[in-house]
Amino acid sequence: MTLESYIVALVILFLVVSLYLNKIGSGLTFVIAIAILGTTGILTPKEMIAGFANEQIAVILMLMLLGETVRKSGILDAMFERIFSKTTTYKGFLTKLMILVSAFSAFLNNTPLVAILMPYTKSWSKKNNIPLSKLLIPLSYAAILGGTATLIGTSTNLVVAGMVADQKIIPNLKPLEIFDFSPVGVTMIILGITYMILMGNKLLPSIKSRTESAECVNREYFAEVRITNSNQLKGKTVEEAGLRNLQGLFLVEILRDGRSIRPVSPTT
Repeated sequence: MTLESYIVALVILFLVVSLYLNKIGSGLTFVIAIAILGTTGILTPKEMIAGFANEQIAVILMLMLLGETVRKSGILDAMFERIFSKTTTYKGFLTKLMILVSAFSAFLNNTPLVAILMPYTKSWSKKNNIPLSKLLIPLSYAAILGGTATLIGTSTNLVVAGMVADQKIIPNLKPLEIFDFSPVGVTMIILGITYMILMGNKLLPSIKSRTESAECVNREYFAEVRITNSNQLKGKTVEEAGLRNLQGLFLVEILRDGRSIRPVSPTT
C-alpha cells in the first residue's frame, strides 16, 4: 500500500469513529476529513469543492427545505388527524401508517415526514395501550421503502443519477427519470407492507418506555386535611359534607379533639 492509501484508510476510520461517537457533529466531521485529504494532496482544490457545485446536492438541500416547510405549515396535520382519529385496531393503524409514510416519502425528505407523524403515533399508542416499539420500527421502514420508489425519494438515488448524468464517470448511459426506480421501488413497498402486516408485526418487540410503565402503576397515599373553625364543613356529618362515595378517595379516619374515629360512619 502507498502512503496515500494509508491516509485514506485513516480518514475513513476517523469518519466511522467520529460519526459513531457524535461528539463534534457530522457536518464538522466531513469538513475535517475533506481538509485532511486536501492538505495531504490527495484531493485537488477543485475536487474539494466539486460537491458544493453538484446539482444533485442542491436538489437534496431543496427537498430538505421543502419537507421542513410542509412540516411547519401544518398542511399534512389536519389530514393525518382525520385519518388516524377513527382507527381503533393495531393492524388498521399499522396499514394506514405505512401506506401514508411510504407514499409521501417518495417525494419528501424522510426526517420532517417522520417528525410530523411521531406525535400521532405516540398519541395513538398511548390511547390504545399499544407499545410504541411496535409502531416506530414500521414507521422507519415505511419511510425507507418509500424513498426507493422515485428519483427524489432518497439522496442515494440522486447521487446515482448524478453519476449516470456525468458521462465521464459512466459513459453512454441515458439519464435517469423521476419514475425509473418505481417498478422496483413500488414492488418493494407492497411486499414490505404486506409482510409487516401479516407476519412482521409479530416479531416486533413489545417494550414499554419508563413513562408508559410509570403511568400503569397505581399508587395509594394518605392526605391530611385540617378543618378550621371558619370552614363551612364544621358541624356537619360526613354525609352532609358530601365526603361519602368520593371518586378515587376514601375517608379512613377523623381526628377530633385528640381522638381518632375509625371506621368513619356517614353520621359521624
